[in-house]
Amino acid sequence: MKKYLLAAVLLSSSAYASFEEPSCLKKNVDLWTRIYTEIDADTALVLDVETMEILEVLHNFPEEQKPRRSTAGKVKKRYEKDGIKVRVLTGIKTRFNEGIDRFIKYKPLVIKELRKQNLPIEIAALPHVESSYNPAARSKVGAVGMWQVMPATARLLGFNPKRLPDPGYNTMVGVAVLSNNYESLQSWPLAITAYNHGLNGVQKAVRSTGSSDICTIMSNYQGPRFGLSSKNFYASFLAVLRVLRERGLLSE
Repeated sequence: MKKYLLAAVLLSSSAYASFEEPSCLKKNVDLWTRIYTEIDADTALVLDVETMEILEVLHNFPEEQKPRRSTAGKVKKRYEKDGIKVRVLTGIKTRFNEGIDRFIKYKPLVIKELRKQNLPIEIAALPHVESSYNPAARSKVGAVGMWQVMPATARLLGFNPKRLPDPGYNTMVGVAVLSNNYESLQSWPLAITAYNHGLNGVQKAVRSTGSSDICTIMSNYQGPRFGLSSKNFYASFLAVLRVLRERGLLSE
């Protein structure tokens, strides 16, 4: 494995980031907090993609994937007739709670790595968004482990992709990706958004809007790949962070 070297030591203030919730994201953070903690997989929210308003709540949502996709497709077509673009989001309360149990197990390992790389401990909330802290998680596009690291990204930073299934190694690489993002962007909202949207994609958003402010980018950037997932990634992170703080789970 090539040794990964940070080009510069992160600013000491980065280790003490407050991660306050921007007013522009309050509706989004509230929504994701509800999805994580109040509703389960048998309930779905029909969300207006443009306004982030909940248009309908679907109870007794199918459990099997094929009926789920079919039901969601019919709902989308119904709203599209009126020119409304929607997304059907199911709750993940049970999965999130299972992730909390795994988080407690892996927390010492994660906090140790965050301290080693001089990142704030609040970053420990990120694997909840990525995988519910599941070390065996695999995505359709090949992302691996609880930090959902892409093998190509690991290779680019000098790591061995074959070792990504190991939780400790996966954590080291995931944290290194965030270090690299923060070093390039000097903003935690943008660095975390880049974990989902890609560093190049967020840099493009900054150039396009002429701003490093997450609210300005959310409101004005119209990149073709900057869809609901990327726009809500930081809000999802803040929602998890809110819950971890309320439950007293971030203390070392």
